[in-house]
Amino acid sequence: MKILYLLLALLLLAGRAQAQRETYNWRFSTSAGLNFPASGPPVATTTGRMLNVGEACSAASDAAGNLRCYSDGVQVWDRTDTPMPNGRLRPDNYATSATQGALLVPNPGNAQEYYLFTVDPISTTRPYHGLRYSVIEMGLRGGLGDIGARKDVALPLPDAGIVPTEKLLAVLLPNGRDYWILVHGLGNDKFYSFLLTAAGVQPGPVASSAGAVHRRSVGYMRLSPDAQLLAVAELPDHIELFNFDNASGKVTSARSIAMPNAPKPGWPGELYNYYGLEFSADGSKLYTTSTTAPAFATLAQGLYQLDLAQGDALTFIGLDNKAFALLRGPDDRIYVAQDRGLSLAVVTAPNAPGLACGLQVQGVPLAPGTTSGLGLPNFPVVPTAPKLRLTLRVASPNLCLGQGPAAFSAAVTPAGTNALFTWDFGDPAAGAANAAVGSIASHTYAAAGSYVVTVAAALAGGGTLTARQTITVAPTPMLRLAPHHQVLCAGLPLVIEPNAQPAGTTYRWHDGLTTAAREVSSPGRYVLTVTSAAGCSARDSVDVREPLPTDDCIARRVPNIITPNGDGQNDTFVLGSLLAPSWSLTVFNRWGREVFQQASYDNGWDAPGLAGGVYYYLLLNPATGTRLRGWVLVSK
Repeated sequence: MKILYLLLALLLLAGRAQAQRETYNWRFSTSAGLNFPASGPPVATTTGRMLNVGEACSAASDAAGNLRCYSDGVQVWDRTDTPMPNGRLRPDNYATSATQGALLVPNPGNAQEYYLFTVDPISTTRPYHGLRYSVIEMGLRGGLGDIGARKDVALPLPDAGIVPTEKLLAVLLPNGRDYWILVHGLGNDKFYSFLLTAAGVQPGPVASSAGAVHRRSVGYMRLSPDAQLLAVAELPDHIELFNFDNASGKVTSARSIAMPNAPKPGWPGELYNYYGLEFSADGSKLYTTSTTAPAFATLAQGLYQLDLAQGDALTFIGLDNKAFALLRGPDDRIYVAQDRGLSLAVVTAPNAPGLACGLQVQGVPLAPGTTSGLGLPNFPVVPTAPKLRLTLRVASPNLCLGQGPAAFSAAVTPAGTNALFTWDFGDPAAGAANAAVGSIASHTYAAAGSYVVTVAAALAGGGTLTARQTITVAPTPMLRLAPHHQVLCAGLPLVIEPNAQPAGTTYRWHDGLTTAAREVSSPGRYVLTVTSAAGCSARDSVDVREPLPTDDCIARRVPNIITPNGDGQNDTFVLGSLLAPSWSLTVFNRWGREVFQQASYDNGWDAPGLAGGVYYYLLLNPATGTRLRGWVLVSK
């Protein structure tokens, strides 16, 4: 019985999506409009300069595609472009700069009414009204409509002091009648889903804690066509993807997609942002726009595509920093708002990968006297039939060699879909270990490098889904503190330092010191951890023992043989753990003739031009007056 109900619900949603034309009339920006016919390209129109907004806009049409009304969140207009007498909600137009500030939703219990939901732009200087709604009664004014008694009704969030951001969307429930109204709180990590039924907006929204705390407000929130994935542009530097349960209104399983470029040093990160979002019709691609200030002209800005089955890499498609809102039209093409542009750009084949998506920069010319702004209309989502989707998860896409296996998992949604998973870890040198089966897998890589991991899901009903992701295995630092056992010499400093490390390495000793080398004056164990630029760490330690008299100690601290043969091993006379620049060095041959002298020694003497044999040295520390004498064998 449950299966039969599900099939009926899916047929209902699919039929509604195909037959009804509630999204065929767009009103947006500066008097701009598009009307979509039953077939063919959209027709540009104008609102007669009734509309002048930067972002917030929404329009409502009936099932036959006839325009009923539209709004910018401040004023409501009827189908004749006339302001409704009771349709003014705010004294000025400031609220029209909210990203998704207006949303018209049909009343589930009355086909002659629309709910207008609004959110305001976040401001520190203007009053904030939060999430509110008004009801437009189309039976008023002889069918032209007006707002009745239910005007600007507040919908408080359950968390004290929290207001919604500028993100606002609605989605039709599986029952084909009711809607979720979804917002996100500012200053927390919560989504709030309000249920709209024939009885009105139900009190007490469903709250979901998932993903990042939203510190900023602008940027779009979009659902995939089947309402299973939720995408959120959270400024300044990443997109988040979530699972959405349309039956319960819950949001879960955050996944972050980072920006492909970093801001110029010294420039604030909030000038480089993700803004628009939209899914392709088949749900396989997610498009986003990245906006920035002119100072960032060297960075790639404009339109990007994310292939949801190919990891988290964004592909740059084109346009510049005038690309803002994205909206999939009734023709399944994606339209791109270009700030102050005379046309909308169009992605003509959004399901295709990369540049094959067919971007047309001057895709749809707008009517004379109208221009595009930042926003495009906000419509309720009517889900298509659930699409089978394969998701590949990596515990960490950046691994360190020798520090544990890489862990992977895969799942096909909707949940409960039977599939056989097979893995290819992109490591053919591993032989049979390069493959695995099951929804959970792991693999240990023997060498650093980049690897493309592929999982294939053979579906029980036939067909195969494939997903890929690239992971990076970074080398573990080679750290050595030598020798591991050292002795303090009375009156002499002891310096411990590691072997040379690559640029970008950070150092941290057991007591918090962050220099590479350190001077030791007391016995004990000294532990150093180095971390490479890739985040991989290694640790080594030195045990320092009690002081010995200087004469007994010097032989332990200064080498007595060098082999200057150019092989890079013991080529020069190195003063061990003595701080070489603090000493002057004089070297004599066996007859007492001076053959070398350096006031501040640099550990570089390699007996140039001298024959092999025994030489004698005098080390003088001018600061302490300490003199050390000894011999060294030069073996060539």
